[in-house]
Amino acid sequence: MVAGIASADNTPVAKNKNAWQKIVEYPANVTKESATVVGDTAQKGTDTVSKTAETVGAVATGQVEKTPEIVTEPIKGTADTAATAVTDAAEAPVKAAQQ
Repeated sequence: MVAGIASADNTPVAKNKNAWQKIVEYPANVTKESATVVGDTAQKGTDTVSKTAETVGAVATGQVEKTPEIVTEPIKGTADTAATAVTDAAEAPVKAAQQ
């Protein structure tokens, strides 16, 4: 009996149903992947702001050797965030299609 149920999934009707299900689910999967990209981008932006604030605090308390980092950390953090956002946004439709 179990073998009969398992083989039912290989019928043309079941395969057609699975294909339609994937088509219907694709927009939801793209939305989910896009939301993940937005969340990751926001987290990286927050991390950049936090690191910059820590550096400003360190310089203000006498660690003047960190002064150059006040300029370089935001630039590096912004570049990393942008690169991740572009890459992940480009990959979102592909990941959604794989689900």
